[in-house]
Amino acid sequence: MNAQALLTLGICFAIVGCFGCGASNTTAVTGSVTFEDGSPLTSGTIIFENSASSSSADIQSDGSFTMGTFSTGDGVVPGTYGVAIASYGGGDEVWDEASQSYKRTSRRVSQVEESFTSPRTSGLTAEVKPGNSSTLDFVVRKPR
Repeated sequence: MNAQALLTLGICFAIVGCFGCGASNTTAVTGSVTFEDGSPLTSGTIIFENSASSSSADIQSDGSFTMGTFSTGDGVVPGTYGVAIASYGGGDEVWDEASQSYKRTSRRVSQVEESFTSPRTSGLTAEVKPGNSSTLDFVVRKPR
């Protein structure tokens, strides 16, 4: 086999190998985040994390989310994960004519109890199995 054919074959294997990685190894995961009273958490981020992988999603206004690992919404690599949920409100920005810049009018505050913002302290876990899609729902507490 000549060098040109060998190089072409090598490039083809590399391309096929790359397309075989990533999203094809993920499982679709959707769900919701609500407070103890049943009302949805209307914004924020949810993170699944373990020693091998992490995935995240934006929480929508109805509390729903669709997890992504390699790109938005592409799913989660199967495994067991610690879960973190963070949502901050306040801290509105307004235009300040004097300084010609935006200024924060108030401090941003967590919309969930701080323990939920770390997978190590949240007490939340997710088990993602290969194959079928998963729907996972989480309940968080408001700050005290």
